[in-house]
Amino acid sequence: MARGRRGYRQSGSDRARERLGLEGHRGTVHLLGGPRRRRGRTLTARGRATLLVLFASAVVWWSVGSPDGNSDNAFRAENQMGSAAAEVPPVPTAILERFPVSRATLEFESTDRKVFAAGLDVSNQDVKPASPSDPEVVIDPVARARFFETVAKIEGTSGPLHVQYSFDVELMGRIFKLLKRAKVRRGHVVVLDIQTGRLIAYASADPEAFPPQRSYPAASLAKLVTGAASLEKNRTRALQPCLYRGNPHRLTKARVHPRRGGNKSSFERSMAKSNNQCFAQLAVHALGAESTVAAFNHFGWTRSPAQGHDAGSIERGEGDYGLGKLGSGLAPSRITALYAAQLVATLDTGELVDPWWIDRVVDEGGRRLALPERGKRRRVMRQSTADELRKMLVRTTRDGTARRAFRTPRGYRLGKVAVAGKTGSLTGRSPHALYEWFAGVAPADSPRIAVAVLQAKDDKWHRYSTEIAADVLAEVFCRKRTCRSSYAARYVDDSGDAAAPVVLNEIADAR
Repeated sequence: MARGRRGYRQSGSDRARERLGLEGHRGTVHLLGGPRRRRGRTLTARGRATLLVLFASAVVWWSVGSPDGNSDNAFRAENQMGSAAAEVPPVPTAILERFPVSRATLEFESTDRKVFAAGLDVSNQDVKPASPSDPEVVIDPVARARFFETVAKIEGTSGPLHVQYSFDVELMGRIFKLLKRAKVRRGHVVVLDIQTGRLIAYASADPEAFPPQRSYPAASLAKLVTGAASLEKNRTRALQPCLYRGNPHRLTKARVHPRRGGNKSSFERSMAKSNNQCFAQLAVHALGAESTVAAFNHFGWTRSPAQGHDAGSIERGEGDYGLGKLGSGLAPSRITALYAAQLVATLDTGELVDPWWIDRVVDEGGRRLALPERGKRRRVMRQSTADELRKMLVRTTRDGTARRAFRTPRGYRLGKVAVAGKTGSLTGRSPHALYEWFAGVAPADSPRIAVAVLQAKDDKWHRYSTEIAADVLAEVFCRKRTCRSSYAARYVDDSGDAAAPVVLNEIADAR
């Protein structure tokens, strides 16, 4: 072996590198004797990682731009896109607070089934026919026609705005027919897709005389909060049989406390029959004043359910009697019809979902305006509590206060589709009337639809709110006298995030 310049003996492969001009090369040289590994230092793991990063960077640079200047163009284009995204104006508040809930809504134009399925803008900018065979088209699982209107120029915008609503055209038409048939003068109907928060229908008999965004006496819907909070905080006490005297709906100062004798009622029966005495006792003895008030706040009762709607209110009153009236629903606490639907929707997972009714807003140039971000679902009770309470509330429609509306001589009105719900009625002011409620979810075993019906009755009325609610649910779940849970798929989305406002458009653009 010959001695090299650095003080070590050169091997045959080292001398071969010198002859081939590869001195300092740290690879493998193939000689006649086959490949041999050079003795000495090799790259560390860190060095190999550095080389890999440099190689990846070169590939990215080559794909984005080239030495002829395209990289600068790409950089400018990227900045322009980011700038355009940042300049997208928000939807004006005046649009968000519009409530197309009267019969005039039926006169709006409706989106073509295919146009909506493809997620195209209602301004028909670059309309592309929707085809299931086209991979660039996103097909809405429901793909039903929905309303849109063109709103005149609003301050801060460049021209008219095209507003597309989430309401189902067919269902809205049928609900207005139901209200007309029932001769409802002052009333609201809200139908909510529980999983997405999308309003499928939002109808008002007279939004000027009886505005849907205002709050009204909540009556016995308060029992939903009292019952859930009692099961969560003091389950043992809540499930003890209740003792009451005389008429279960009549409450006095003495009857907010348990009696030694009298009639006995279970928690489930008290809920189904709307026993005021029993729920007054729960508020006073199972919860207490502080926990009762905290429960109403925790359920979002005192917050606005959506932009433009009144926040609810509670009336604590004085002493145990005032607390008992609050817990049983006899206090003049108030909520909107929209919150009533939001409240019963918690019976699904125990979470409060934010309702919405605008799919997208497009300006005159076809640009989609930014809708406000909806809040995330907020848990208000445990899943186990929601399941238990929902099962109990089925009894309201089976043999409770709503039984006459949901039962017929032939059997249950909706067949095997069980409904869990709560009724309420209370005389109130502004305007002076008897406020009658029904709020419920269906199917009870796996809720998809929440419905809330409110009427402000005077001396002349024709149908109960429970009957109107049963008719609305029949429109959703029944066809030709056959009722099935699967029929609700006509109105609700299984598209997850794609059901959110403007997301259908975004997915179509992304693909």
